[in-house]
Amino acid sequence: MIRPATPQDLAPIYHLICELEHHSLDKPYFEQTFTRYLTDPLKHILVALQADRIVGLITLRIEHQLHHTHPVAEILELVVDSSLHRAGIGQQLIDQAFHLARQNHCALIEVACNQTRTQSHLFYQKMGFHNTHFKFTLDL
Repeated sequence: MIRPATPQDLAPIYHLICELEHHSLDKPYFEQTFTRYLTDPLKHILVALQADRIVGLITLRIEHQLHHTHPVAEILELVVDSSLHRAGIGQQLIDQAFHLARQNHCALIEVACNQTRTQSHLFYQKMGFHNTHFKFTLDL
């Protein structure tokens, strides 16, 4: 089952995001950002449940950009409990993200993925994504 996140989902979502990033994140900052997401109509957090336990999540941002004539959806995070990889949960979350993007009249949906996550690259390609851009970052 996929549903929107609620304030009560903070702890399991925090643990999944820490799993994705391979380290513990600043929890007070995470809590503030999580709360902002839940009240922002242009940001969505969807969770996947299995036996009433959160086992995956996807976050989606809807954004208006000057160089597109319609909104753009961006997947910011997608993570599934590592013990459940290849169980179809990621695809269910992506399908719901596609649905939300269409509901918001988005021209496209995009995702940036770390170069080291080669299995994720294959997953996104399987979902129909194309590698069309480079993303550059600079630590501040």
